[in-house]
Amino acid sequence: MYRLSDYLQDVWKVSTLPQCDLICAEADAESMLVSNRMHDTLACYAFMIVNSGWLKIVSNGREQTLQRNDLYIYTPGFSISIVEGSDDFRCICLVADESLTFETPIIRNMIRAAIFLWSNCMNPS
Repeated sequence: MYRLSDYLQDVWKVSTLPQCDLICAEADAESMLVSNRMHDTLACYAFMIVNSGWLKIVSNGREQTLQRNDLYIYTPGFSISIVEGSDDFRCICLVADESLTFETPIIRNMIRAAIFLWSNCMNPS
């Protein structure tokens, strides 16, 4: 599995990094397609909120199209590939290395809450 620093260096080709366990960045469809260069899964939690446009992905074998105001949550070990995106696709991504979540209880609790909320939205009673 890729750690966040490995992912930024190997996939995004960022050469100079401080110790990096948490990153927040804006992305477009072209930069998201770079993720397809990964040969393994990411040992990170990632939250993506779509600001505009759309992005078609395959996450754990399930194809879905993310649109404005959608929240996508990636957990370590999931497989994901980006199929295509619109020219106006923009999103905000918050990515936390898995080790940070184990070391920081407040982040671990936030991730649990976000996953709980997401699962309830996807499977309402």
